[in-house]
Amino acid sequence: MASDLILWFRDIQKAHIHQVGRKAVSLAELARIGIRVPSGFALTLKAHERTMHETGLGERIRCYLEKFEKANLLSLRNSQSTGNHILKMMKGTRLPEDIRSELFEAYERLCEVTGIHNVPVSVRSSGPISHPGLFDTYLNVQGKAQLEQKVVASWASVFAPRAIADRALRGCPVEEYYIGVIIVQMVNARSAGVLFTVNPITGDLNEAVIEGSWGLGESVVQAKVTPDYQGTVVRPVSRERQAVACLTEDEVRELVRLAKIAEIYYGGIPQDMEWSIAADCPFPDNVFFLQTRPVVGVQWDTKYADKPAGKSSTDHIADLMVERLIG
Repeated sequence: MASDLILWFRDIQKAHIHQVGRKAVSLAELARIGIRVPSGFALTLKAHERTMHETGLGERIRCYLEKFEKANLLSLRNSQSTGNHILKMMKGTRLPEDIRSELFEAYERLCEVTGIHNVPVSVRSSGPISHPGLFDTYLNVQGKAQLEQKVVASWASVFAPRAIADRALRGCPVEEYYIGVIIVQMVNARSAGVLFTVNPITGDLNEAVIEGSWGLGESVVQAKVTPDYQGTVVRPVSRERQAVACLTEDEVRELVRLAKIAEIYYGGIPQDMEWSIAADCPFPDNVFFLQTRPVVGVQWDTKYADKPAGKSSTDHIADLMVERLIG
């Protein structure tokens, strides 16, 4: 199915970034270079924009926000009260009929592809500009009713207090901001976490750093648990499990191998990646990546980002792979 409302990962290209957002594009690109990602599709920014206009929500929110000066929204108290009021306004919103129909049809197709009735999915924001941790993610969403509810909830997080304050701080329009939403099959995660293809402390490109925990990875991404960092996770679990690493040595090697391929694909720019290890698949088919984005706030050697004049991209990537992996 291809439309201005739904795009499957297989159909998403880099040029679609303003249609489906960066997260959707990055997943599609990872899949294209042979890195395993969960099956899924993206609901476009156009679907968000149309819903806000056709339900009248956009106009009601604009009128409500007219009484606030942007400077006032930088106040934590004001952004919280404003955001909470708008979230209540959006609660229970139903999608326009054609958008709901296409969303449900795509979900039915995903159920067919995976062979799972009411397949559990994650519902995640995908904006044209990366805002790590700013918008909400919903996990283990099952069935059409829950899916519609969580899509609207993802859009509503655009008006969460932290998001309102962020746009006010950057001088962006507070009342109008649209995001895409990606709907992907949940990985039955045995363990999950994040991987940096550069040491984020030292900037050393010869080191990769993996942080992980048992179960779903949101706890690591959102810093809700102390992750494995060359050690064990501290969680209220059995003493026996506290002493067991959440990754095998083979899984560590496979994660780093695939992450370096992604880094090379992105021109040698170090990547910040989310990963998950499926409990119900054999190695190496159990290794999934859920997101990638450039590492921020770290200085590194930029020679890997520059392709020499006269050298093809294919040769450049091959040279980098040889230098990085066996040099």
